[in-house]
Amino acid sequence: MLVAGSRVGLLAGGFFLIVWGCKGDTEFHCNHFRIPGHWSSNFPCADCPADTSTSPMRWSNFKADAPWKVLGFAGNTERWLRHVAARGKNVHIIFKAVADGGLGLGTDHLFRDTLHICCLGILPHLLGNTLWVLCFTTIISSVRTPAGRMNEVWERITDKYKQRQTGSQFNWIDLSTFADETRPNAEYPTLSGKGAEMRHLLPVLLTLAFRFYQLCYAKLNREQNNKNNNNNNTTTAKTKTTKQQTRKQTECQGSVFEDLMGGSEYEQHVQQVLYHMKEFYRLIDTTDSDGSIPFYLPEGIVKRLQHHVDEFLSAYSWLTSYSLRAGARQWNIVPKFHYFWHLGDQCRLINPKCVRHSTRT
Repeated sequence: MLVAGSRVGLLAGGFFLIVWGCKGDTEFHCNHFRIPGHWSSNFPCADCPADTSTSPMRWSNFKADAPWKVLGFAGNTERWLRHVAARGKNVHIIFKAVADGGLGLGTDHLFRDTLHICCLGILPHLLGNTLWVLCFTTIISSVRTPAGRMNEVWERITDKYKQRQTGSQFNWIDLSTFADETRPNAEYPTLSGKGAEMRHLLPVLLTLAFRFYQLCYAKLNREQNNKNNNNNNTTTAKTKTTKQQTRKQTECQGSVFEDLMGGSEYEQHVQQVLYHMKEFYRLIDTTDSDGSIPFYLPEGIVKRLQHHVDEFLSAYSWLTSYSLRAGARQWNIVPKFHYFWHLGDQCRLINPKCVRHSTRT
């Protein structure tokens, strides 16, 4: 073994270390290793050449045929080195070949973790928007004010915490933790909290959102049936039921966001994004028969994880587009949604639980 140019005996009895990965959030990797991919740049991803243009290469294009999905750098160091050179960056020594004095690592060795991407990156937007819909629309029609609806939601959340014996809980959630009560449509809703609190609130909000939607539409159906019973022309009333229900659903939203949720498609997408993210977390919690966390996930689990990632991003993009058409600041997409796709792709190489940054998430 050579140490400082001199040949010496074996160290540590002949044992040696192999660097097989470096975990950290994307900003750390980009700043420390000086690689392209910082979220504020024109090429905001370290794993592919996605950019900020309006072309199909845009990082927020999550369609199945998005070209950046097949141009990733994982397993293709040569392509990545060309990308680095084109951005005017120098290659950090850990990415240089062993023959050149480096460690021979590639971008697929820079592992992404669920804490920064999901718990602290995506969930603040997902949960903040869900709470916004529950509090600033009249889905909860039994209460007239947003603050009153928030109290109702919080009471239900604490009940679910007790039922589930949730370990990491929010101590309190009010309107100020995700929105401005006086200007609810001025900023994108974003829930403030810790990673573990976010993660364990997710299944609770999915259950509550589904329940509140059920109650809302049960009430609408009762009102519609009463109207039909009082209408002498029963046949005509039946043909108009669907349009009247849709109009009533729009009225159910209040003045702030009245164009959204004009039909059941919106509510379905809200429930879909919650469901697919919940399933993603459930699958990465997969354990072996002895209760240990597998280093590599079974192929079937990987495919299901990637399916839920794709379905989540598709449904969330639909909500974003719908909100933009309505002129509402809802369902904001940030670069970590793009990194989430790469996290799903990374599941082929390693279980995300094995590179997490917190034992509680």
